[in-house]
Amino acid sequence: MKGVGHGVLGLPLLMIGFAIFVVKQREGQPQAFFRQAQSLERSGSVVEALALYDRVVKEYPGTPASCQALWEMASIEYSVVRDTEKTVNLLNNLLESCQGDEFVGKSILMLADIHEVDLRNLERSNQLRREYVAMDPESKQFEETLFKIGDVLFKQGRFVQATTAFEQLLSLDPAEEITAQTRLRMGAILQLNQDYDRSIRYFEAVAQESRSPEFRLQARLGLIESYEFMAQLSRAVEIAQDIQPDEYPTELKNDILMRLTRKKLQFER
Repeated sequence: MKGVGHGVLGLPLLMIGFAIFVVKQREGQPQAFFRQAQSLERSGSVVEALALYDRVVKEYPGTPASCQALWEMASIEYSVVRDTEKTVNLLNNLLESCQGDEFVGKSILMLADIHEVDLRNLERSNQLRREYVAMDPESKQFEETLFKIGDVLFKQGRFVQATTAFEQLLSLDPAEEITAQTRLRMGAILQLNQDYDRSIRYFEAVAQESRSPEFRLQARLGLIESYEFMAQLSRAVEIAQDIQPDEYPTELKNDILMRLTRKKLQFER
């Protein structure tokens, strides 16, 4: 009897062990597909890689592996195949089936950029970015996303709303690069509104504080324009003369100086 009892008790344990083995084997299968697909991508076989990712989506629906596969497919379709429509469909599929997954935020931001750059749907791009900001205010992309919201408003000519967005962003003391870009936009808005004194303050802050040669150059060009609009042409000429050949094409710099010199001579007559 003891022998029979031992065998009966041992059978469920054996079945449980086998079930665990099957589950672990199944969990490892998507990773094998990912490794194979990534190898195919590196070799340029994107069609075959897409087929493997699609297999993961179909065989493991609603799992983190499926969500990752949808993201990988969308990335390939957008960056390599250049099929915007398929990319949008894949990202929307991801958002519908992968709520709470780590790839949801990335998908929202990618969709927002596609709607802005490729589809020229600025309203939809900002709608998506606002969803992202509300969803994840602690993310690394939070400040950049706020800037893009303000930048789209700037492109739309909605300067009052853009100013509000940029001022809110600056109040958060964002990273240096975001700060410089925001100040440049604020300077441009104030310049367009003919508030040249205030625009100069924003441009000067970038020219003096930014570590980016590109942003410093943009700021100095903005300063030249603001001083020119204010008829302070001597100051505009000084700033233009300080621009070095490795910062700006000499021909373009000379064009600016010729324009300013002509205006200066006209005012002095």
